[in-house]
Amino acid sequence: MKIAVLGTGSAGITSVCHLCAWLPAGVEIHSIHDPNIPIIGVGESSTPFFVQTLEFAVDFNLLTDLHHLDATLKHSTRFTNWRHTEFDNPLFGGNSAIHFNNFKLKDFVFSRLTTKWPDKFKEIHRNVVNLTQDKQKVYVETTQDILEYDYVMDARGFPKNYDNYFTSKSTPVNSAIVYNKNTPGDWNYTKHIAHENGWMFGLPLQDRQSYGYLYNSNITNEKDAHIDMQKILNANFKIEDCARYNFKSFYAKKVFEGRIIKNGNRALFFEPLSALSLYLYFLINRLFTDYIKKDTTQKDLNFNFLEIADAVDSVIAFIYHGGSKYDSKFWQQTVEKTNKVLVNNEKFLEIKQNLQENFVKQTPYNAKSWIFDPKSLYILDHYLGYNYFST
Repeated sequence: MKIAVLGTGSAGITSVCHLCAWLPAGVEIHSIHDPNIPIIGVGESSTPFFVQTLEFAVDFNLLTDLHHLDATLKHSTRFTNWRHTEFDNPLFGGNSAIHFNNFKLKDFVFSRLTTKWPDKFKEIHRNVVNLTQDKQKVYVETTQDILEYDYVMDARGFPKNYDNYFTSKSTPVNSAIVYNKNTPGDWNYTKHIAHENGWMFGLPLQDRQSYGYLYNSNITNEKDAHIDMQKILNANFKIEDCARYNFKSFYAKKVFEGRIIKNGNRALFFEPLSALSLYLYFLINRLFTDYIKKDTTQKDLNFNFLEIADAVDSVIAFIYHGGSKYDSKFWQQTVEKTNKVLVNNEKFLEIKQNLQENFVKQTPYNAKSWIFDPKSLYILDHYLGYNYFST
């Protein structure tokens, strides 16, 4: 069996890693990409699943390999200005994650994949122009030739149109300004800093600090966002020196059709709150691996993806719907929007009842999880001031 993975962003790289590590001998995994097409390359906050995948696929070692990725350890997410007292939502179960430089991920991973999986992994430099399929094969048309595969994972970035996608009901931001401060970061958590126009992430890397100011361009213009970002960071920098993005949050109605499965931004995009998109990348890999091993069907795979993607959308609403310490136009509209998402949300009401019952029984960690594990949910619930799950 031959499987191609298209794209070398974080989704494409971790997909290759997952398939190499969890599929049996005899399966070939090819990474097809054009090295002249750059990735977005924003410094990234990860999850324990990301570290676990690298550990299995390329023997990544948290003690000796961090420098290969300019990486720092991540033990929690710190929420500042969401409430009048900042708080941490830690990683539990002995887990650790990392912040990493996405520009360095491919070279590090591919050099090790070539050594560890010489009969399984192959890198192919091609510019893909089209995909077609029949019942037996997928045909990858490039500028040089046509390659045949049993399955293709398409992680080439954002789709050309959104006709076959659901739009997030919860996400209130649609724009970002990303600024890199050329000073090493010296903290071990991902910063989530609320401001009057949205919120800002802060990531520590070994060679720099990466900040992303997220806002809604229908409420705040880029000039005002830039001014506010400079004020928060106490730094003077030109907007031209920053990366700027406009985006929408979405997820595919069908992530797997025929012999082509989507991943990365081709499958979904959620704002970077608590690295929730990265969680879904790993879910797709896990479900696809189960499908190849004949442990699930394509119908069930699509159903499970939609169920979890909808849960991610609801978790975003859960975090936002209590607002922040700012009583601004952005936060007023956000509270109104996200409260509507949670009202009569069956999955949220089910999780709420289950966590309450287990809290009363004093067995809270036997409760169901909802993207986050039960302990993280109890902490978020407490520090965000909701107390849904403990009363």
